[in-house]
Amino acid sequence: ASPAVPVPKNAQQLAEVFGGHRLTLNSSHLYWTTPSTRTVHGTPRKGGPVAVIAEEFGVNEPTAITFRDGWLYWAALNPKLYFVRRLAIGQKTQATVTTGKPAAAEQTIVAIAVDDASVYYVTGSAPGSSPIGQVRRVQVGDGTPIDIAIDQKQPTAIALAGPHVYWTTRSGPAIQRALKMGGEVASVVVETTGAVALSVDQSHVFWCNEPGVTVDLQGGTIMRAQRGGGTATILASGQDRPVAIAIDGSHVWWLNAGVADKGLAEGALMRHLKDVTGP
Repeated sequence: ASPAVPVPKNAQQLAEVFGGHRLTLNSSHLYWTTPSTRTVHGTPRKGGPVAVIAEEFGVNEPTAITFRDGWLYWAALNPKLYFVRRLAIGQKTQATVTTGKPAAAEQTIVAIAVDDASVYYVTGSAPGSSPIGQVRRVQVGDGTPIDIAIDQKQPTAIALAGPHVYWTTRSGPAIQRALKMGGEVASVVVETTGAVALSVDQSHVFWCNEPGVTVDLQGGTIMRAQRGGGTATILASGQDRPVAIAIDGSHVWWLNAGVADKGLAEGALMRHLKDVTGP
């Protein structure tokens, strides 16, 4: 039998999730992408059945996902093109916001965020290829990407707060930010490694550290720090490869990816209080 994944104090497992990749939420539901099945899933925040919200076809795989003003946005990828889709909650017909070719054959969109006018995203690279990526924005309805920050060291996640864009990098300073219109890049958190997912509220940044399957299968942590910079604190430790995070007014939610062929659980949807720290 697989060993139990540690459940920290004040943490709760809401559902088993197989192959979950990125996570977002609204006032009633959580939504995530599953690239292996080319689907977007959802489940009530209070618990309940997991449903397929949208599907990609052919070789397109949904990866990054976010929610804004009644719409789900996600990135869909194939070896030659990327797309940003959107779908109104409760509807079935999705629309394409922008499409294009990656700057390099190995690059993909790994995270997206949305405000009133634009979609923001980071490009990353496949394992074993160049770790350099970009932070970009594209106006909804325009389709022309604009660089915010270039030559970032393996960027993995993105979030918006006020006038700033925040993003994580696995190989450089853990969390950085710049103005949405571009400009100087500043480090927010530097003393952490393996940052792969990010959310921001009025005062704090929250992220997942996922050390990788070759380092420590159950060594993942859920972290928090002041939005303007400062010391990082641990909300939950001993997590089974956390890969996605979302927040609301009281809780942090995350996806544990798991590694079934390594004897661990295949994945779980978790939550923890935002203002309670500890293992």
